Amino acid sequence: AVSIAPFDLLGDYMRGARGIMTDMYRRKDKLLAAMEKAVVFILRQTIATCKASGSRIVFIPTHWAADGFMSLQQFQTFWWPTFRKLLMGLIEAGLIPMPMWEADCTSRLETIADIPRGKAIYWFERTDLVRAKQVLGDIVCLRGNVPASMMTTGTPGEVDAYCRHLIETVGKGGGFILDGSFGIPDESPVEHVRAMFAAPRKYAPS
Repeated sequence: AVSIAPFDLLGDYMRGARGIMTDMYRRKDKLLAAMEKAVVFILRQTIATCKASGSRIVFIPTHWAADGFMSLQQFQTFWWPTFRKLLMGLIEAGLIPMPMWEADCTSRLETIADIPRGKAIYWFERTDLVRAKQVLGDIVCLRGNVPASMMTTGTPGEVDAYCRHLIETVGKGGGFILDGSFGIPDESPVEHVRAMFAAPRKYAPS
């Protein structure tokens, strides 16, 4: 199943980038109220989809949460509160939210740690996973983040070394799913994919 953050729903499909950035300054109260309304029907629709499909994992791309788009204070005001309500609603429904934190969200780690332990998977694209392990390692399962550029233009040796680093640092003690930064690009040479596939069997603790 796939869901969406309330802020992203408004920004992607209703207001556009310029519109929602303007709203943050000129129509703050209306924007916050609209997101509170949105989380209700997003949650209702997502739960219904999961019941129909039998899936318990909910993939949630995050389009406007990254460090480069808004400040941490703005993130804590506009983006995170209703998204947390969405996560909590999914968890209470017995589902497993899996946000894909696109771009770099390293400054958000302490904020997004505020969810129940052992109930979610956080998939990171460019966020420092070693730092994420320090902050979130006892709270969520981490997933990621072998770079797409390395999978397409690197070497099998570079892929192997990068995967080994992630396995031995982020994977220490468990709670880690090795994956590409946003999946494995179609353009990845087969030998690169094989190197990534083999790494856990070579370096994960037995």
